[in-house]
Amino acid sequence: MRQELVLEAMKLSTENNARNWKYVETILKNWHNKNFKSLADVEADRKRFEAQKQQKNSRNRIRQEKIPDWFYKRQTNETNEVSKSEENFADKNLDFEAERKRILAKLGVESNG
Repeated sequence: MRQELVLEAMKLSTENNARNWKYVETILKNWHNKNFKSLADVEADRKRFEAQKQQKNSRNRIRQEKIPDWFYKRQTNETNEVSKSEENFADKNLDFEAERKRILAKLGVESNG
């Protein structure tokens, strides 16, 4: 293993407050398994890791609510029902006071007016 890689592993260990040789050995074994031969390999891997981490974080930040179709249909149906009832009242020129009295009588409530 090259001396520059050992020194870099020791530097990383110190930066991560892991000041023991076992941590340095683990870093070096990891780099050996990845077949790193120089600091350029280590730096390229670090940049790849950071880019991958940012991409994962940016995907997680965008939250899309999934709204079921029935919700939109419900709103459309309610709007249509309101429109139809408004048309019926407008077309018939209902006497609202007479309609009110009829409903109150049906409910068995005396009207005071």
